[in-house]
Amino acid sequence: MVRFSYIIVLCLCCNLLFSSPTQLHYYRPVSQLKTQPSFRIVDHKAGHCIGQSTRIVREDAWRCMADGMTYDPCFEYPGGDHRQLLCVSAPWREEGVVLIIPALSEIDRQNQKTLDMSTTLPWAVILHDDDRCLATDHQQQIKEHLIIYQCQSGAVLYGYLQRCHREWTIIKQLPGQAAAMTTIQAAWF
Repeated sequence: MVRFSYIIVLCLCCNLLFSSPTQLHYYRPVSQLKTQPSFRIVDHKAGHCIGQSTRIVREDAWRCMADGMTYDPCFEYPGGDHRQLLCVSAPWREEGVVLIIPALSEIDRQNQKTLDMSTTLPWAVILHDDDRCLATDHQQQIKEHLIIYQCQSGAVLYGYLQRCHREWTIIKQLPGQAAAMTTIQAAWF
């Protein structure tokens, strides 16, 4: 019995020692243009912003409209012209749309919440199985929980994002399958 207890403790310690922590990334729109030679602007559109991004709470991220389409998030260029925003559908995508908007008012800016990575949900995550997931608008539910992320595999992530360990975890459910905890390899804010 003592030997069995030692084996369990050893396995738990090994898991803690050899598990990789969730990698946290801060998305910088301008560095995408400078550091990724393959990143390209696919269009320039006139539009307007309707408030803070619903997919990432950051002071420089907006929810905007152009040609009847919603773009979320759209990022301000740091130190640049605040009438041009870069809208990107995912941090791993190599293309974006530039929106040309009227100047943002000081009232709009004052209503923007600042990023707090300890409480804010990431905009995008990659799971341990390399499934890529993007934040939703939090309008659908499953088992009385808001669906937080929609994944490329068709899975959804819901429940509370567990940040108390080196590897963050969340509930993942594929259509027609039972829900299970999964680990997050990387998260973008």
